[in-house]
Amino acid sequence: VSGPTGERAEGPLRIVHVVCTDAFAGVERSIVLSSLALADRGHEIHVIGGDERMPERLGGAVRSWRPGASVASAVLALRSVGPVDVIHAHMTAAELAATLSGRWRRSHLVTTRHFAAVRGSSMAGRALRPVIGRVPHTELAISPFVADAMECPSTLVPHGLEAMPQVDGRTHSVVVIQRLETEKDTATAVRAWGLSTLPGRGWRLTIAGDGAQRAELEQLASSLGVADSVVFVGHVADPAVLRVRAAIQFASAPAEPFGLSVLEAMACGLPLVAAAGGAHPYLLGTEASCQFAPGDAVQAAARLDALAADEDARLALGARLRRRATEEFSLARHADLLEAAYRRRPSIPVAASSKDATALGGRSDLLTSERG
Repeated sequence: VSGPTGERAEGPLRIVHVVCTDAFAGVERSIVLSSLALADRGHEIHVIGGDERMPERLGGAVRSWRPGASVASAVLALRSVGPVDVIHAHMTAAELAATLSGRWRRSHLVTTRHFAAVRGSSMAGRALRPVIGRVPHTELAISPFVADAMECPSTLVPHGLEAMPQVDGRTHSVVVIQRLETEKDTATAVRAWGLSTLPGRGWRLTIAGDGAQRAELEQLASSLGVADSVVFVGHVADPAVLRVRAAIQFASAPAEPFGLSVLEAMACGLPLVAAAGGAHPYLLGTEASCQFAPGDAVQAAARLDALAADEDARLALGARLRRRATEEFSLARHADLLEAAYRRRPSIPVAASSKDATALGGRSDLLTSERG
């Protein structure tokens, strides 16, 4: 129940997370983490969407899981859940499902923006734009990088992680953990490896992940003469098994909306060499010496060489990053921010249509560049 200021009464909330996918990637992983943290605080959690292993990952902590790969199936799932206090939609298709379900009339609609783009490039986005502008809802951004790209005001709610065991970091191994797609720029990681002194000093590079660029990257490693020191292991269900055997994690994505894999490395004290773009500078804070200009393989190679050559500096960096992850990006803090956002139900809608965006000083032409 909302009071006159829009604040919801204290006490457990009934919350449903919605994502219109049948996959398990960063967004779905974040939903699992949020759901478990909120359920641990006594809230009743329902989840719609994600792949068939979502129930296993969610365990017995949530009240229900329903598939919701399409907008239509998510609408039906929302209607079957029953009355809830909060509908938390992740990405545009889920926002459309939440809006079309009609459940927002008696619930607080909260939307998390997971990509650094304005709403409206996809079919769902174009359909949603004139509709969502009439619906009172709260917009959340996972990083300042995402917030700066949005067409409307938002509340910053970064992802969070539980404390993770400290890795040893005294090996001669570098690991890359990401999808092998263009936006991750894994080619810069391979080029940096070829330019560094590490292959000649007995170090190895392990690249975990699959994608359209795998064959191209394997050929690149061969052409640079470093194929013998580079191992492509494909998708790894539990990247923790790679981190415990690594001394450095390399993150090459130039415009990561958040970087959950980077935060996981920080949380276990694994030193990083990361592109200074997207949300990476936000995660890494003042640690400029481990960052390189996006796409600059020469500078990245120098960062690798410096960390590999100084074990004490490497371990100290890992300890500082772990401390930052624990203090700034804990799962408890994430849950605190979510609860606060859930209980502040807005009385008027935020801008989402081109007319509303213009009224806020936005440009309606930007509404055509959204991902998803």
